[in-house]
Formats: sequence, C-alpha cells, structure tokens
Amino acid sequence: MGDIEDTFTDFRQAFSNAYLGNGYLKLRFLLQDHLPISVLSSKYNTGMNLFNSLKDRGDISYTDVNIMSEIAKVTKNATAKSCVKAFIEDVGLRYDASEGITLSSYRKTLYNAMDEITEVECGDVHNLTAYYGLGHLGFQNKWDVVFHLEKEVKLNDTRVKWKRFANQLNTKAQIILLEYNPSGADDTEGAPSISTGAQATTSTDGGICRQSSTQNSDLTSQELMEIAKKLGFDWEELAIAGLGFKKPDIDRLKMDNRNSIIGAIFGMLDAWSKKVSVAEHTRRSQLVNALKKIERNDLAEEVEINNIL
Repeated sequence: MGDIEDTFTDFRQAFSNAYLGNGYLKLRFLLQDHLPISVLSSKYNTGMNLFNSLKDRGDISYTDVNIMSEIAKVTKNATAKSCVKAFIEDVGLRYDASEGITLSSYRKTLYNAMDEITEVECGDVHNLTAYYGLGHLGFQNKWDVVFHLEKEVKLNDTRVKWKRFANQLNTKAQIILLEYNPSGADDTEGAPSISTGAQATTSTDGGICRQSSTQNSDLTSQELMEIAKKLGFDWEELAIAGLGFKKPDIDRLKMDNRNSIIGAIFGMLDAWSKKVSVAEHTRRSQLVNALKKIERNDLAEEVEINNIL
C-alpha cells in the first residue's frame, strides 16, 4: 500500500507541475465547484495543495483520478495527459470515467469561453472590471476577475446574470456561452413547428445547421449568419419583441438545432426573412427597426449600412 500511495503522491506532484504559473489559475478555476473558497483563496496555494485537499476530502484516490483526466483533456495539456496515462498504466488501474467527481457542463463551457476572453487594453477584462465596478481591486488577469465574479455575483444563478456577463465579452466568447442555459434544459416537447410557407434546403458548415432560403432577399443568407453570430443573448428578445415570433416557435428552433444555438438563431432569422414579401424589399429596414427596438443599435447600424460582412 505504501508504494502505491508514494506513486500516487508523485503523480499528483507531476500533474501539478504541468500547471505552473498561470496554469495554477486554470486549476483553481476548474476545481471551484469541488473545493471551499477558503482553500481556493489561499494566497500561497499550489496545484499540489489543491489536489491534496481533494484527496483529504475523498474526492480523488489512487483508484479514482477521473477529475484529473478531465482537466487534462479540457485544458488540452499534453504533459498532464501523459501523466494520467502513465499513472493508470503504472498502477494497473481499471479506469472508469463514470466514477468520481467530474467537471460540470457549466464549468467546461465557461472554461472554453475563458480561452477567448481577451486581456488586451480596452478588451474583455477592461469591460468586465468597468461594468462590475472592480477597477479598485487591481485585477491583472481574466482568471482573477472571473474567480471574483463567481464568488460575489454567482454568474450562473439566473439567465439574466449570465447574459449580462456574456454581453461584456467578444463575439467568440459569447457564442460559446450561448451553449449553456443557466436555468436548465428547455422544455421543448410538444412545441409547434414554424410554418414559413417557403421551401428550404439544409446544409452543414462547421457543425452549424444552415437553412438556405429559395427566395430572393435584400439580406443574403451569409449576412443572416453573421447577424446570428453577433446577436448573442438578445436573439429571443429580438424574435419575440421585434420579429413577431412566439415562445413555442423559439422552443421548436432550439429543439431542431439542439447542438448549435447559432443554428437556432440563424433558423429564426431565415424563417422571418421568408415571411417578408419579396416585392417589398424591406427586410433590411425591418430588421434594423427591430434591432433598434431591443436597443441593439450597434448591430442595427451595421445592418443598415450593409457592413455586416
């Protein structure tokens, strides 16, 4: 038993060494759901201390390193992956990924968004500190900012909080955050389909379901896709308050595009576009007015001057 425990100690140390410097901040972020704030907030903490705490709590052992394997995969850390593989082979562990603590979908989604959050001057970190009034705290990096926000604001409590947070970030980060719904899975069973009265073809591009209208339009499908990417969390408000959709319509779009929220947004815009009379040639102006109605003047201006691409 002693040899196995020594091997497990060496493994934890080697795994922790794969996350030095800012790497430790990533570990702290990913383990935030499993360790108390008192442990995570320790000024002189190390990755080894975090994993020792998990061991003391019974969350990891030499027969259960599931969370460490997940962390290695999510962070795409080749050294950490090699450590896990070598340890499993060394102790002859029959690895069962279904056992032990795991990373939640919320945690993995937010981590993937963190990869896109910018720290440049006037970038995402600047927007977050300004919006939440954190300038006086002197945060130097995105990991500390979000760690603080998770403690004090509880970002995933409600969709409103999640949306406010996402709206301070760049488009790439927003698209990732759109895939997570803080209020839980949507109840889409029995929702009626949207009748557009027009035929459409479906193609796949990068995992996103695209519907291509057979009608002519002064807004192209390519433009609608770019609008979908930039619209973000405001899409449901635009659909209902600006474009005449009902909640069951939104539910159906989500169900039909359950693997891509951007596909659902594009589907909504495409369905709306088909319902506007071709002879009127007013799609662009109608969409501009709808965007202004929900106070997305930034996007309305791009659409109006035909500068969306």
